[in-house]
Amino acid sequence: MTKNYLLLAVCLLTTFAGQAQTIRYVKIDGAGDGSSWTNAAGDIQTMIDASVSGDQVWIASGTYLLTATLKMKEGVNVYGGFFGNETNINNRAKSDLDENGTIEDWEFTNATVLDGQNTRKVLAQANSFETETVWDGVTITKGKNSSSGAGANIITNGKLNNCIVTKNSSDSGGGGICNYGGTVNNCAITQNFSSASGGGIFNYSGGMVNNCTVYSNSINVEYYGRVVHSVSVSGGGIYNYREKKDIPQHLAYRLGMQPAFRNVVAFLRNAGVTYGYNFLPRDIPYRNRVGTYSIDT
Repeated sequence: MTKNYLLLAVCLLTTFAGQAQTIRYVKIDGAGDGSSWTNAAGDIQTMIDASVSGDQVWIASGTYLLTATLKMKEGVNVYGGFFGNETNINNRAKSDLDENGTIEDWEFTNATVLDGQNTRKVLAQANSFETETVWDGVTITKGKNSSSGAGANIITNGKLNNCIVTKNSSDSGGGGICNYGGTVNNCAITQNFSSASGGGIFNYSGGMVNNCTVYSNSINVEYYGRVVHSVSVSGGGIYNYREKKDIPQHLAYRLGMQPAFRNVVAFLRNAGVTYGYNFLPRDIPYRNRVGTYSIDT
């Protein structure tokens, strides 16, 4: 009997050890192995690649000048907004940085800035994930590329939370974000540009955008023979598009094919929000007006 109990104890300890979460730490000037803040590493992607599903990477404040696009890894959640001594994600400080009287979800006192240096996409998810994978509390800026999503492109089970996406530029859909079935929560999307559709966000194939503020984004496309910068036809703010127009909207939503957004504040100076194939409720205005669009399904 004693041997059985010992065997059970060993099995339980092995199981718990296998499930233990590892946190790896990154600082601008880090030169360590990433095992702690005092021994932080200096390279974000190296810490991501060293992690397995269930692990986390914590990135301290500072501007990280990227020499390559950051690649999401399934199940490895990445968090920014740290001063560099926190022991809990909830210890990250926030403040009213824009002095509007409200501390928004993305207003981290200690900003973690991922800078594409106007030469590369900042963040990419290569394929759909089975496990939800979160990037939280980072500023994604100065991404530039000829394909979609210069700031970030996310696919199924990719998630951006509490981020600022700003000053990114793309020659294709989604200057700031191309959301192909992922989720964008509590983010500010501002001053992004696209030469095609969706200056701020190209929202596609079941992508969800929740509780975000979208403003001062723009496009530059040819429309009926003239180049335009500020129209609702291609979504300066958001281009919301459903690929399978032959499927009824209620069925498309249930199949996860219907892109949508909830409680999104989208300002007029975005130059428009466009809905592909009019799958959204008819009482939602086509032009991007000041206010909160709350779409319940």
